[in-house]
Parts: sequence; structure tokens; C-alpha cells
Amino acid sequence: RCRYDACVVIPEDFCMENEKEINAQDLPGGLYACYRRPVRRNEFSEAMNELFGIWLPQSGYECVGAPMEMYHDTLKGMEEGAETWDVSICVPVRPMASLS
Repeated sequence: RCRYDACVVIPEDFCMENEKEINAQDLPGGLYACYRRPVRRNEFSEAMNELFGIWLPQSGYECVGAPMEMYHDTLKGMEEGAETWDVSICVPVRPMASLS
């Protein structure tokens, strides 16, 4: 029933034995395409479409996994309560195989 995982970096020696509601996972290393832009609450679909519908098809890369969102510090100069976030949408990619 969870639509998103929320992640934070934890120390390697963090004890998970008594945590029933928390799961640890490793994010795989590798090549990621990251698209960073300011996003308002109703613009996440637009930002995803820009990455997957415009950039990716022209890039020479293909998606090899699920995207993730990385939230940066609040945008400087944005008014309080504007609900705009500085977000990078990151997706694991690999070069497309040659069609010839």
C-alpha cells in the first residue's frame, strides 16, 4: 500500500533488530540520469514526462530500473508556503544497444 519509499542515509553499524516498521535497503550504484528542476506540487507528472518523454528517447540511453526523487535544500527566493521543491529525478540507465 506504499506508493513511495522514503530513504535516509544510515551508518553501516545502525542496528535494525528492534525496528518493526523500518526496512533497510541498498540503492544500487551505476549510471543514473538525473534531471534537476524546481517542481510545484502539481508539476511532478510534467517533470517525469520531460525526463522520460523528451530527454530519454533522444539520449541514446535506456531506463533499467525505477526512478527515484532526491530533494535538495529549499529554493532560495521562493516564498514561504509556495510548495515548490528543488528536486532531482534520477533513473538508472545504460547505453542503448546498437540497432544495426
